[in-house]
Amino acid sequence: MSEDSRTRDTPPPTSRPSIVVIISDGPLLDRGVDSITGRAIIHVPILVTNWLLPMVATTIATGVDPMTHGIASTAILEPTDLSRRAPEAEDRLYPCFWTGAAGSGLRTVTIDWPATVGDPDLPDSISPGAVSSLLRERPEPDASALSQLIDQNTPGDDVQRATLLLARLETVFSEAHALLNSPEAPDLLGIVLRGPRKLIPVERMLPFMEPRIENLISSIAEQSHVLIVHHPPMEAADGSMSGSPTLSVIGGQQVSSGEHLPIHLRSIGGAVYLLAGVPCPAGVTLPRWPFLPLPEARNEDRLIPAGIKEDSTDWNDLVNRVLELPEDSEGKLDRSRCVQTLVERFNTLSMNLVQNRRWNSLEQLGEWLVRLRGLPVDYWLHIYSLERLDKRDELAVAIDALVSAFPGLRITAIAESLLSAEGDEATVAKLDAVNPGELGIETALGTLGRLCLRFGLEEKGIAAISMAIEKRASIPTDRIEAAQHLLDTQQPEAALRFMGPLGRDVYKREISILRLSILLALGDSEGAKELASLILEQYPGDAQVLRMVQV
Repeated sequence: MSEDSRTRDTPPPTSRPSIVVIISDGPLLDRGVDSITGRAIIHVPILVTNWLLPMVATTIATGVDPMTHGIASTAILEPTDLSRRAPEAEDRLYPCFWTGAAGSGLRTVTIDWPATVGDPDLPDSISPGAVSSLLRERPEPDASALSQLIDQNTPGDDVQRATLLLARLETVFSEAHALLNSPEAPDLLGIVLRGPRKLIPVERMLPFMEPRIENLISSIAEQSHVLIVHHPPMEAADGSMSGSPTLSVIGGQQVSSGEHLPIHLRSIGGAVYLLAGVPCPAGVTLPRWPFLPLPEARNEDRLIPAGIKEDSTDWNDLVNRVLELPEDSEGKLDRSRCVQTLVERFNTLSMNLVQNRRWNSLEQLGEWLVRLRGLPVDYWLHIYSLERLDKRDELAVAIDALVSAFPGLRITAIAESLLSAEGDEATVAKLDAVNPGELGIETALGTLGRLCLRFGLEEKGIAAISMAIEKRASIPTDRIEAAQHLLDTQQPEAALRFMGPLGRDVYKREISILRLSILLALGDSEGAKELASLILEQYPGDAQVLRMVQV
């Protein structure tokens, strides 16, 4: 493979672009790397459940979640004729940071960025389709270089796919270098590097990517902020290499290179607004990053942006029409591919709905997934939403459907227990037989924990909720019930750990009072008084709080 690099005669980069955002679904840098081309790097984990490039790129571009911006799958299913196509700018429901930048007189260029075709604010960008066209002009890949990356026993189709993706990477790097070394470099630059995940082992791909990233960074002015969103490698217990989503920050007044709490993917979009000095509109997530000082967002700039659209798709009608297709249909109306497209979208959105506790939307989405795919996890998502909405009649019907379709599974035992009465010995036996560590559906861990606490299996209940928190699959109810149990059993220190930040914001009285009770049990009189004062500001004269602590 040819490498594109700057020549020694290339002039040093100017101060443009001021911000470079690089996104990849593969590894670009090792987490152990703390500097590159003499510039410090910090690595921060990202909270994201599904990693689909169009969804990730659009979440960063908009600063809002997929339910709001609408891009949640690699392909769009056209309601008119059920054809499949790549996402375009028109499919986005929320404006991007480059629209705000254009309004401030700044120019943005993106390379291979999904869902940008037809965007009037990106006139100079190289769309995914344009990158595909450029591929035809490149020379054939070097066979010796390919042999170092791709196993000899790799199936021919996979070799062809991996070769094409590697050629695409080289094309994007080449275009990025040309743009950065141009006298007309943009103010903001967005680059997507599509990694050949599952086709080339991480331990082979990283040595291929690292020198190319280093070479690219050397073409970027030192004053620029570089935000890299990728999957650095991690060694698993079995010795294999895998990656987890990470933000690597290069440049800026970094505070520390130590461990940091995970950040939300959408907060990266807010950071781009702030770093560019562009007004950050209402709805966009404002980052609260302790590792990188960011300019403050002015309240007068947080206006509702123009260009927000409603999702006009009748998804229920679309599901029905897809399911009406003959099972052996092929070509344009390939039923299995249409189903796959819808499932990919609904599966991506489901995790977002759980995180944001939008149970009504999850109820409908879970029902569609059951009809389209019918896996145990689909039944569970539907049941989970109905349980949280306290729809007992519908819940019983949904649980019966799961029992009929998948009797004897761990998730089935958990679902059946939702309708059992306390003291039911058969239910206790079912729950006792479920090992939290073997439960494949992470969103069920918190429910398992709460049920175990209810049925007297306290140790297992605390373990399950602890695991749900560790996997970031818990909801506040899980933490609250665990904390209440630990407080009742005179374990206030553990109770406070399970509470996490809950109760500090005092907007939910009962949760704040639980936190207050824990602080009092710990003997933290100063902390208790401070929290009590905040509660009384929100709920003046609250008799229970006044009885608990003298303020």
